Amino acid sequence: MKEALSSSPMDLAVGGELFRDLRDRLLDDFSCDSICNISRVCNFVAHNIARRGLGWDPSQSEVYGQIPSLNL
Repeated sequence: MKEALSSSPMDLAVGGELFRDLRDRLLDDFSCDSICNISRVCNFVAHNIARRGLGWDPSQSEVYGQIPSLNL
């Protein structure tokens, strides 16, 4: 994925249009110098926050509970 989003050789692959669109969106919408791989352990907190957001009821004014912590 990193290679497909960082360069154009995968543009001719089956998902090439998706890679081009994602690369364009990254360039247009973010100030990004490079794409790097972050281990799953480092994404644990972000993953748990996203999961909590998926279960959030929009009628709630606040999200209750503890922010997940990284327990290594």
